Amino acid sequence: WNALNAGTQIDVRATGPVNLATTTSGTTTEVRSTGGAVDLGTTISGGSQTIRAASDVNFAALKANGAGGDPGDVTVTADNGAIQGGVVVAHGSATLTAATNNIGDTLTATTGDISLRAGGLIDWNMVKAGRAILAESTAGSIRFGVAVSGGHQTLQAYNDIAFGRLEATGSASDIDLRAMIGQVQGSEIVTHGDVSLAGSTDLTLQTLQGASVSLTAPHDISVAQLNVFRSL
Repeated sequence: WNALNAGTQIDVRATGPVNLATTTSGTTTEVRSTGGAVDLGTTISGGSQTIRAASDVNFAALKANGAGGDPGDVTVTADNGAIQGGVVVAHGSATLTAATNNIGDTLTATTGDISLRAGGLIDWNMVKAGRAILAESTAGSIRFGVAVSGGHQTLQAYNDIAFGRLEATGSASDIDLRAMIGQVQGSEIVTHGDVSLAGSTDLTLQTLQGASVSLTAPHDISVAQLNVFRSL
């Protein structure tokens, strides 16, 4: 379909691939393929969005504005494949889960949490949450350009964690990074809460600011500028 519009909800279900260029609903949008991929252009909804595919999920833009008592969450699941996205804007929370890679450009959860899970690479340029950010790769790496949250940030990768800037703006929001067999490498970490970083090889940072800091690595630990409010 080129365009699919509804004043209330949209519910699309198929056993094969689903391809929709433009989707607009007044309330909720649900798109489900039990046997193929889901390919979406721009999807806009008044309420929440639930997108799920047996294989890959590809999209240009997903926007859930929130309507009435519906917070406007976005949930994307690729059961046996990858997520390849452009922009996600959720008024509420955003949850993106992929069996392989989880890749996109900009992800925003204005008032809620962000959860990113993948079996492979997690790679997003800009991630912004009103509350917490959770990212977990069970067999790959995590790469963020900039991640800003009102609450805690928890990143755990099987391989490396790399980033430009991580910032938690809450008064007691912690940042916790774990690279199980790899390194942690980034430019800036800024928070008023505690910072805990652990890598299996090296830790390399330009700027690190937190109330307290814990750094654990068997090899090199390099921090160019360290600002600690309470204890190291």
